[in-house]
Amino acid sequence: MVCGRTSRVRRRRSASCGAGCRPTKGPRMARGWTAACGAGCRAGDGTWVARPPQSCSPPPSASRISAPASVADRATVRTATRKTRHRSETLTGDKRLDRLRSDNETLSTLRDCSSVFGFEGDGDPPDRYAITFHGKGLMRGVSSRAEVQVIDLHRIDLRLPYAYPQVAPDIRWVTPILHPNVSFSGFIHLRDVGLPWDESVTLDAVCERLWDVARMAYVNLDKATNFSAKSWCEKQARFTLPIDPRALRDRMPAAGSNVVRYRRREDRGIEIPRADGEVFYIGEDTPTPPWPGRPVPPRRPRAGDDDVFYIGDE
Repeated sequence: MVCGRTSRVRRRRSASCGAGCRPTKGPRMARGWTAACGAGCRAGDGTWVARPPQSCSPPPSASRISAPASVADRATVRTATRKTRHRSETLTGDKRLDRLRSDNETLSTLRDCSSVFGFEGDGDPPDRYAITFHGKGLMRGVSSRAEVQVIDLHRIDLRLPYAYPQVAPDIRWVTPILHPNVSFSGFIHLRDVGLPWDESVTLDAVCERLWDVARMAYVNLDKATNFSAKSWCEKQARFTLPIDPRALRDRMPAAGSNVVRYRRREDRGIEIPRADGEVFYIGEDTPTPPWPGRPVPPRRPRAGDDDVFYIGDE
């Protein structure tokens, strides 16, 4: 039998044990305490005895406590995790580089097809572009009472973040512009101009939408970020929108050597060649010429025997 004082000591030590020891009543207190503790603590004599975790077999009612992994096992797990993360980052980096190269080629092709669009890339392959549009747009000064003016040049800073193409590019208008979907600081979100981002969206499609924004061909008043420009658009009757009627792809590239172009000839009517000799006219009175004679093969001479043989049933 264990006195109450000892029991209090055991309960107090049980409460301080992180392995979840719960002593039972009566003489089984020490056994129940030792069995339920995964750290091997024993309080029969008021002392602590350290035991290896694998030597204790907790009863079925006790909660299972996994033994801590060794230092070598933890190092192995960390190394494997680091290698997996590095492999994933390598694959993601290769995909991003391929996409950056493809986007650079796409923008170069777009520049050949447009008299409006121009760009300069930064990086190899470029992940930042300075885009220019040589076309008309609208701008207004800082004051809301300033006069709205027509401008002929737009400059845009387009940056591709590290997570591109999973995330959308960061776009900021550098030159002043008056548009409901472009904020006062020049930032613009593609979803506000009807172009939700997806990995399949290419930069040439983004540039086409930006040009529509620059010339006021696309305006979304429901998702306005510049409310001063929104109010102006709802009331203005001075300008005919879009300001610039040109599309971004307004110039076709030069045709290659394997492309054949045809040009329609002028209608010169039917030319009848002049006859150099006698001309024969064929009409209803023209007699039908006789059929050419057909040569008749010579008949085989008859044999001297005139008997005729019949071959049949009789």
